[in-house]
Amino acid sequence: MKKILWVITATLGITLVMAVNAMAYLDPSAMTFIIQIFAGILITCGAAFAIYRRRITLFFKKRFGKKNPKQPLIDVDDDEDEDDVGV
Repeated sequence: MKKILWVITATLGITLVMAVNAMAYLDPSAMTFIIQIFAGILITCGAAFAIYRRRITLFFKKRFGKKNPKQPLIDVDDDEDEDDVGV
């Protein structure tokens, strides 16, 4: 453990001592690229939420919803079977 701490401390010390000011230039297209990355992440999260919204709401209704045995969480429509008398 002491050896790992010594290596981390030595690495940080060397990095701070050897630091050089970089006269770098970021052109406007770099910022546009960064904005596009964040927009893509937000759109992907929104699409995933829209796709799985029903599963998420059913999960929370099952876990935190009212415990009413008369009302099932998933509505099963069996009205079609009443019309088929004699089958």
